[in-house]
Amino acid sequence: MGNSPALNHVDLSLLDDIFTIGVNRILRVYNPDVVLLVDVVIMKQERESLEKHDGKLFMWEGMRKHQKIAEIKFPNALYFKLSSLKEVRENTWAEKPPGPIRRVGTTPPYALQLAVLAGCNPIGVIGVDHTANNPGKNEKTHFYGNGRREGSTGGGPFTGRNEDFWKSADTWAKSHGTSIYNLTPFDDSPFNASGLSRMSLKDFSFKAKSGGFE
Repeated sequence: MGNSPALNHVDLSLLDDIFTIGVNRILRVYNPDVVLLVDVVIMKQERESLEKHDGKLFMWEGMRKHQKIAEIKFPNALYFKLSSLKEVRENTWAEKPPGPIRRVGTTPPYALQLAVLAGCNPIGVIGVDHTANNPGKNEKTHFYGNGRREGSTGGGPFTGRNEDFWKSADTWAKSHGTSIYNLTPFDDSPFNASGLSRMSLKDFSFKAKSGGFE
């Protein structure tokens, strides 16, 4: 679950009883099983809600030192590694935890990779629309407020790098026996260029809960 305005256009209760990983400021609209973040600014701004979260927190290991400096402790946090710049250039994929996962630059790909490595199947992606054409200006880039920057925007335009990741992620996930579905409600979402199979959240929820994916 990303943070795009798509989350305002669906019934999020359909995700109840389905294992969910949400990123960044997701706790403003939904309480997933896991919250994942790699952004120090967001960690500080969302500290209160993160401390109250009763599920797990997945964080990039580089955030440990920032937590120590800010005297922030999350006893429910687990940490993961990101690939080196050399591995980024080589498009290296992790094949099993706790090895480093592929560094991309936006948070949802990290949630996707950890879900695949954990054996989740199928996986639905929602709220990852990359609707921020210019993250540096006042645009509706998130589900909250008017989308103004709050020190960190997340998202950003759907660049070639993002498109390459999601297209190759589909093939990589299938090699692990996992299918990925694009659950955006928007027909004009930049994320549709990923080529992932589309499905409504309602249909995904029904099939997931009724065993329709088996």
